[in-house]
Amino acid sequence: MDNLILCSKETGNTRRICDAIAGLAGWESRKISGNDVFDLSGYNTVIIGTGVYGGLPHKNITAFIRKQEKSQVPREVHVLITWLGRGKSDRSAFRHIQKECLLKGIAVSPDYAKFLGHSFGVLHVGHPDEQEISKAKAWAQSLCD
Repeated sequence: MDNLILCSKETGNTRRICDAIAGLAGWESRKISGNDVFDLSGYNTVIIGTGVYGGLPHKNITAFIRKQEKSQVPREVHVLITWLGRGKSDRSAFRHIQKECLLKGIAVSPDYAKFLGHSFGVLHVGHPDEQEISKAKAWAQSLCD
């Protein structure tokens, strides 16, 4: 069985990190939309990757989780968040994913990974940087050990 990272968008900060993880041996990456439904039960490790939008995960993540068949969900998922480092919006988005997954009988690992994203101002320019991408790859690899 392989490992899977689900990404909410085709481009952006989260996508950069998801692509780096997908480059590791044994990892597959899929961009999800709110209309996707597919069997996740055969994967060893599943990561949900999302940015934070007003304290919530990307709308594709919520819609995707809600449409999954209970018989085709993984036992547990891990969450990867890119955010701008403001307030506790990362925690809020994580709790939202936890709540949606719980309704489908999916356990969510309590330790989520978060990485800074590139903002539109002078804050966080150049993020996620190579150090963060290396950290993300190491985190993903540790989930398989």
